[in-house]
Amino acid sequence: MTESFIAGAAAMQVVHDKARNLEKYREFIRQAAAEGVRLLVLPEASLQGFLFYADHRFDPDESRYHWANAELVPGPSTNTIAEWAAEHNMHIVFGLLERVDHPATPVLHNSAVLVGPEGYIGTYRKVHRPSEELLHYQPGRDWPVFTTALGKVGMMVCYDQSFPEAARELTLRGAEVLAVPNAWPASDQASDDRYDFFGRARAAENSRWLLQSNQVGPSDTGDFEYLGDSRIIDPTGVIVTHTEADAEGLAVAEIEPVKLDPARARSGWYLQQRVPTTYTHIGDTSHYEHLR
Repeated sequence: MTESFIAGAAAMQVVHDKARNLEKYREFIRQAAAEGVRLLVLPEASLQGFLFYADHRFDPDESRYHWANAELVPGPSTNTIAEWAAEHNMHIVFGLLERVDHPATPVLHNSAVLVGPEGYIGTYRKVHRPSEELLHYQPGRDWPVFTTALGKVGMMVCYDQSFPEAARELTLRGAEVLAVPNAWPASDQASDDRYDFFGRARAAENSRWLLQSNQVGPSDTGDFEYLGDSRIIDPTGVIVTHTEADAEGLAVAEIEPVKLDPARARSGWYLQQRVPTTYTHIGDTSHYEHLR
């Protein structure tokens, strides 16, 4: 990781209109640049808008919307955002619905894209899908980590942060910063609490900075309402800064290099004192039947 730099996590009210969302991106990027931000994270599916309904129904109009607005990566919007990143010497993570044209059939992924001053850097496709997403998106199958001038960046998308294995896999692959675009709903207190402690736990147990960027407010189409509360969490699990839970905004903080030295910080022990030889069931699916 480089010397310290300024990072930002946006809380954004998203609509189901790509042109309007791109204009909102532009506003956040300009604001972030004015505050010296070098790494900006924007929410899940914030390019085109997320799902319409939270009750797991299949709606043909929703499906048509997603297919009509999904993009290849790299593609038109990726290229535009990469130009803005170059203009401001900034790295940007944003969420979009990605179309992948496989030889047999095209599919949709709920993806996060990283661009930087040099252009397109890489894509992460959401692995863990809550039930309503099973109707629309195919899962990703890998945990890529991308080397940038700021350090190594790993990405998760929303529900992924509910699983300790996700952040740990990225950390073991070398990620120094964890960027997490979200469309986390404001459904009840238990859900709000999970958003809080999942993010803080993933940061602390891996001794990594974690940036949560969330959608905020009611959806313009359907019944979702989003929590907001975008935040930057330090490697001990402390929330350094955050936006208000019900308003758009930009959380900005300086990120310092992570030093995993058990003589200096207890948090480093969580990585250095693992005992992997005893974790015999984590990757063995034959032992999962009692959980179904």
